[in-house]
Amino acid sequence: MAYLAKNKSNILEFGMGQGKTTFTMAKNSPHNAKITTINFLESISSQITLDPKTDLKEGGFYNVEHTHLEGNHLRYHFEGTDVAYKIKMINVDSKHLDLDPKVKYDLIFIDGAHIYSYVKSDSIKAFDSLAKGGIIVWDDYGMHTPDVYNYLEELSLTRKLIHISGTKLAIYKDNS
Repeated sequence: MAYLAKNKSNILEFGMGQGKTTFTMAKNSPHNAKITTINFLESISSQITLDPKTDLKEGGFYNVEHTHLEGNHLRYHFEGTDVAYKIKMINVDSKHLDLDPKVKYDLIFIDGAHIYSYVKSDSIKAFDSLAKGGIIVWDDYGMHTPDVYNYLEELSLTRKLIHISGTKLAIYKDNS
């Protein structure tokens, strides 16, 4: 993510966890970059909206528990650093996030709830908010996160996704 953030001035992140990737992007992005990160707080994650048609597949319950744990952080890696000014946290269930359609992002990183309907919802919002020539990156693409894997496999039928060999990352680049 450090390399991808180097020339990006408007970055969106779904799922911040402890803020390690957020910090990495902030450290490596231009001085005037803005990073908007969507974060589940523990109080929000207890109200996760599941879709019974898609979300309770193998791994679904693990994903809900993992999302609860991700909202439990007391301190984030970027707090008190020289790049914290670049970061704006929005604490919301990403399914209920309304992004400004006029704001476009150069780089979007999706590492939120690893639940099928959330991966799909975050991805749809990402495509709607992607700047021309922008990049979307999904983390945790692989068999250990079946909901992420299954959605991205479906998406790859209509969008050209690239899996970076040896990583858990999948990428889409807008070529318009």
